[in-house]
Amino acid sequence: MLRTPDPQSAHRGPANPVTVVFESGMGFSRNTWGLVSPAVRGCARTVVYDRAGLGHSQDSSRRRTLGQLADDLSDVLTALGPGQYLLVGHSWGGPILRTLAARDDHRLVGLVLVDQSDEHWATDIRPDPVWQRTLMHWILPVLAATGVYRAFGSRLSPGRHQPPAVAKDHAREDFTLRAARALVLEDRPYTQQMQLLHGRSPQLGDYPVVVISGTRTTRIPVLGRLRKKLNQAHQRTAASAPNGTYVEAPASLHHVMFTGPQVIIDQIHQILGVHQS
Repeated sequence: MLRTPDPQSAHRGPANPVTVVFESGMGFSRNTWGLVSPAVRGCARTVVYDRAGLGHSQDSSRRRTLGQLADDLSDVLTALGPGQYLLVGHSWGGPILRTLAARDDHRLVGLVLVDQSDEHWATDIRPDPVWQRTLMHWILPVLAATGVYRAFGSRLSPGRHQPPAVAKDHAREDFTLRAARALVLEDRPYTQQMQLLHGRSPQLGDYPVVVISGTRTTRIPVLGRLRKKLNQAHQRTAASAPNGTYVEAPASLHHVMFTGPQVIIDQIHQILGVHQS
């Protein structure tokens, strides 16, 4: 879904138009950006899209590695035409963007990584027991086929607080059997892909790279410790980029686009040089 800048907006963008493309997290469609992309439309062309097997996109028989996902994103940018792009990715979307940027950054003006999956986090590169991951890959489609995934997922997702039309599509499209299968296909090579990144993190250019990290405290000790380690991993990723910045989202844990959208919007505006008239 493509939206052109709103001429009536109070925001003013840069002289050269930039397209902002949003990459969703694992197993989720374009319908996770309903609180962010409309607020950016005033200063730039915005694009939200569905990866293969999600939303309105066709299925893919190819293995869903980071390389393949980055190829698909590259095709999206090529289809949008020549120009400059600011890429915004949540969770698994972060490594997808960085994989593309490391090999094809001439079109980019910046990256915004929203609580991304991070190879500097030990939990992301530690192999899970085979039975544990196999069980998840088996049970999620079963829950989806019986309607349990939709019943609980759509009701508990913080995405239900988005604009009504987007929230409706989020509930209808992101908790189906098809969406569950797409999630499993993306998750199967996850640990291997993260280990490859850990061995050789993508080398990024000197454009702005913003790493937004959810820093809300939690009363569950084990989750608090894991979150602290992930925040530290995000800091390390930001520090490794030539022009990296670490930004906290104090009201959020993982789903910053639902619980702290203004943090993302502000960083996009800053990269684009937007000012409020």
